[in-house]
This record gives sequence, structure tokens and C-alpha cells, in this order.
Amino acid sequence: MFIINVSQKEWMYAESFFQDPKNSHLNKLMVVEHIGKVRYSFIKTDDGQIFALNRKKYLGTGGFAKVKVVEAKSGANYVVKIIGDTGIIRDRALFLKEKEIDEILGYQVGFAERPLAPRFFLEKHIVGKQYHFKTLFEGVDLFESIASENHFRRKACGPLECIELAIGMLNAIQALHEKGYISLDVKFENFIVNFNGPNGDIIVHEIDHGFARKSTEISLKEPSGTRHYVAPEIVFDNICSEKSDTYSLGVLFLGGKLWVSEWGRLEQGIFNGLYPQTARYFHSKVGHFVFDDTMVLLSKMRDRKPDARPELLTIIAQLKELYNAVHVDLGDKARPSKFAPVPPAAVDAGLVVEDIIAPLAARSVSSPPLLYRVRRESSLQAIVPDSVYKAEGCSI
Repeated sequence: MFIINVSQKEWMYAESFFQDPKNSHLNKLMVVEHIGKVRYSFIKTDDGQIFALNRKKYLGTGGFAKVKVVEAKSGANYVVKIIGDTGIIRDRALFLKEKEIDEILGYQVGFAERPLAPRFFLEKHIVGKQYHFKTLFEGVDLFESIASENHFRRKACGPLECIELAIGMLNAIQALHEKGYISLDVKFENFIVNFNGPNGDIIVHEIDHGFARKSTEISLKEPSGTRHYVAPEIVFDNICSEKSDTYSLGVLFLGGKLWVSEWGRLEQGIFNGLYPQTARYFHSKVGHFVFDDTMVLLSKMRDRKPDARPELLTIIAQLKELYNAVHVDLGDKARPSKFAPVPPAAVDAGLVVEDIIAPLAARSVSSPPLLYRVRRESSLQAIVPDSVYKAEGCSI
């Protein structure tokens, strides 16, 4: 849909154009078709790369930028975030910081900047149009996946898929925190999800670091973020921390809370309404230890006090346990649980986890470690004796 298909002749023309000394001050070339309409543009980055941009098709638009697919001479596709396309750049330093973060994460592949046309000089802070060339992640915008009214476009996620999706979102934000940054704009629109990744895995990427800042920069001049998702300390105290991202994730999982009604409120989250099949399943499991423990932990993510919110790694571990329990409860024996931990003894013996032996109602966070069925060509006795399987009603 977004393939540009630039011919080699046109690439050669663009390269000769930018190599010409008289064009050294230019970094944009528009290719005009014979009927007089602009088909696409060539942009030269600061480090000399050349990309072709489709003139019409956008992947998305936001309050400060538009996003397009671009093509390199190799045929590889990337995305470009065009800042100033609406004639507004309110804070140049903000977007240069986003460039810095993307470079640290390995997303940034090129950058270009050029003066705006005279008709775009709408306010005194405009300095030019910026082009941030970035990695193109395979997948769909999570918001589009959830909000689509088209039955054939909307992704239907069952309980296991929802848990894996949530784990992927948590891992993406945790990776940003480990790099020393806070997102401050965690929302559905800023996640790209591939529901058909390798081995059937759900792959999640977090994008858009327009509001991001270093973890040490906790004071804000004014509230930053997006309504529906923003943490209370940002709105009322103009301070932030990694726990501000935790709050926003909690809203994505379970919906918003009443206190933030003046900023808007998201009624439902991934686990309690946005995916009806999953909501019905989890509603039927109220009273089961693993489910109840997980919901209590997720609810704490939206606590008014940042220090009361759990660590992301703690939440990830609990969701993996929930995934394992649901995997057993749904009777999926065709494949092992994706998140079934390998017992230390099994790792030492070179064994492979096959599945978990634990009904959903029999577990709690404080319970002893789960029992596992493991397989090996020679013997199972070194890990779990026959009597354990017989007691659980299982056969080897």
C-alpha cells in the first residue's frame, strides 16, 4: 500500500542533483510527473543519505507532526516523522531531545532540517521543518486495532493474547526506563503491535518520545502528557517519575479513575472491557487466587501516591504467572506455555518444560513454586517422581 517504487533512473537523477555543487545548500528535491503533479520528494539527510517520500499517503497525524513511509535506494522502507508540516514548532529543543532518545534506542536512521516556506511563518518560534527518519516496525497502531468500528479490522484478543500484549507493553516501557528515560506519553496510540510475530509471538514496540525526558528531570514547567492517561502528580504537582508511566499503563489495563475527570476518563482497559471475550473470561474467574492477586496488583498501578505503585518487573512477573495459570485453565495442551519458567534442576539436567501442573484456583502469590512436567528421553525421576504425577491425576 505504501510502497513507492522509485526507479533506478530516478535514484541516479536524485543523487546527481544533490552532488551538484550548486545544489549543496538544498536537501529536498521534488519529482514532478508529466501531468504537473508532484509524485514524491527526495530528502537528503545531514549525513548524506537520500530517502524518497510519497507525497500523499500518511501513516498517521498528530498535534505536532505527521508520519509517512519512506524508501531508501536499497528498497528498504522506513518512517519519517515530519515536524512543522502544520506550520507549528513550539519547542525545537523538545524534538531534538526526541531525536537523541531515538538514537539511544537505535530507532533513528537519519535527520534533516530545512527552512519553511514563507506561508508557514505563523508564529515566532518556527525555525524550520524537521525530518526524523526512523525504523519502520511491522504491525498496527494499537489504538487503531482496538478502536476500529470495522468488524473485519478490529483485532479480537482472547485472555492469553491480552496478557501477552500487556507483558509486551510493560517490557517496552521498562526498556526505556533502563535507558534512563521516562515516556510521559504512554497511550494506546504510541504502541505498534505485531500480532503475528515469529513463532506466533506478539511483538510490541513503544514509539513517539515527544514528551520523554531523563529520569533525573522530575520537575515540569506545566503538565505533560495526553488526557485520559496522565498521572495525578503531573496534573496537580508538576512532577514526574518512572512511576508516572506505571500509572498510565494501569489506565491502559483497567481504565481511568474519577479524580481525573477534568482531563478526560478512559472507562475500560485491556482486561476489563476493550476486548469483550477477555472481559467475560476474567469476570468468570473472580475469586480465583492468581486472578485476584493480579487484579489487586494492576489496581495499585493507578494509586494516587507514586511510591505505592508496583515496579514494572514485579507486574511482569505476576502477569507471566497469570498467563501460565490461564494456559492450564483453558486446556491448551498443544504447546507449552510461553512463560513457563524452567525449574533450576531441569536447567542443570538439560530438560525441557512441557507444561504446568496447577489448576487456576489452587495458586496464590505466596504459594509454593509450581510443579512442572518435564520430559527427557532417558528418565524423569531426577526431577519429579512418579508419585507426584499420580497424586495430581496425571500420567507420564
